[in-house]
Amino acid sequence: MLKVKWYIFILFFCIGCRTYSGLKPREFYGELDGNKQLTLHVPKRYVSEQIKLDYRKGIEQFYTYPGGSLFYVSYKADWASPNTGNLKNAAGERASSTEIMYNGVDKSKLYWKEIIVDSLRFGYCNVPLSQKYRFEQAINSMQVKRKPFWKNQY
Repeated sequence: MLKVKWYIFILFFCIGCRTYSGLKPREFYGELDGNKQLTLHVPKRYVSEQIKLDYRKGIEQFYTYPGGSLFYVSYKADWASPNTGNLKNAAGERASSTEIMYNGVDKSKLYWKEIIVDSLRFGYCNVPLSQKYRFEQAINSMQVKRKPFWKNQY
């Protein structure tokens, strides 16, 4: 009986470790309104991380991967999305008046997705089918949470 418990423990431990094994936790450097913070995990093995800012507190973080794949998160950005070309002919799925999701395959047979929730926009583009799972994991791992009160102290 003890042996069976160990097997079950090891099985759940391995499943738990594998859940985000292809992802790396990163800090989102933007200040979200309403005392909130963004929990962000991005696919591992990115070759560059870039941050774009504007004077109105707009921010966008980009993670570029070998082969040209791109993962991005932006908040209050008033410039064009990395998926602007893909969005021109796309029909979005609306969850509410402030939540919409677009996704598809571009002319080069590469996958893309963009989700907009209020002023938060995130997604990926130029992703081959072999890497799509990792990028979907990253999208699904994102959470907006209330910031602990002690992190508001300067």
